[in-house]
Amino acid sequence: MKKNPLSIIKTDTKTETVNAVNKIKQRQQEAEAKYERIWLTRPKRFDPNSNAIGRERIKTTLAVIEQLTDPEGLEIIDIGCGCGPLARALAEKGAKVTASDIAQNALKRIPEHPNIEKKQDALPITAFEDDKYDLCLCAEVIAELDHRDFRLAIAELCRVIKPEGQVLCSTPIDIYSEDAFERFAALAETEFKIHTWMTNHYALYLKMLHFFKAPSKFFNAWRDKSRREEGFKHRHGLYLWWFKINSTTIPALIWAPIKMILSPLVYFLEQNRLCMKFFEKLCRFFQQDRGISHATFIGKRRPILEERHEPPIPDRPPFKKEIKWE
Repeated sequence: MKKNPLSIIKTDTKTETVNAVNKIKQRQQEAEAKYERIWLTRPKRFDPNSNAIGRERIKTTLAVIEQLTDPEGLEIIDIGCGCGPLARALAEKGAKVTASDIAQNALKRIPEHPNIEKKQDALPITAFEDDKYDLCLCAEVIAELDHRDFRLAIAELCRVIKPEGQVLCSTPIDIYSEDAFERFAALAETEFKIHTWMTNHYALYLKMLHFFKAPSKFFNAWRDKSRREEGFKHRHGLYLWWFKINSTTIPALIWAPIKMILSPLVYFLEQNRLCMKFFEKLCRFFQQDRGISHATFIGKRRPILEERHEPPIPDRPPFKKEIKWE
């Protein structure tokens, strides 16, 4: 046996890479089963036309795309398209759209159109070609991923666009966190040079909705064990304890009539655009950046060798050797 004075151990990087990819694929398979079930049993959950906020986002996104470029003739990919409201609108304007979603049940809800190609695929790893698309859309998808896949998903959006292509990516922001928007911005800037940020300030409006919808959430969690378990995953500390207590039998039966009383009010608040806009103005005025509930960025690939405009190094006097005599 040869001596190894540096104690260097050869690692099998190939095995480590295969294991990492297998874990990602396993998470994708679990997510696929989850969203297939949701699109089959609760399709309105991801339908933006089911509430005022969703309809406003679709309208704003399409307006931004039209300001950005003429969609006619462009190669566009919509990753996480859901039932395809953006894909359908852009196809009507002459764009060639690849509509991609993790759930086949979602793609079935997209009407057939000569300019729409439907493919079942999902972030963070897709089978789409490199450098193919002029515009990549990724609306409300990042927040649905496992946190370990955020960085890889952003890199994937960068990979599929052409060198001069653009990405439009949006996500809801956690209104109960202090620096959620800053962390999302830092994530986006790892791969993209951002030239437009758009934010919505619905924090007050959403907190009000959460308050009035709480009885319904407790009652539905008691009826459906899968919803209850899902609720456990997204809550911590006091919020988790409160959810556990109120989703048991006796409290849930108490919440049932309250849910029935509040249902018309919740429906009115969710569907009324004027009410939503009023609370957004209040939130912008009083909370400013702390009230950001949704963010959208448009960006291009960040160049590998990016030019930096740094101030010149100031001139300094010539170096003089100091001589000391003994």
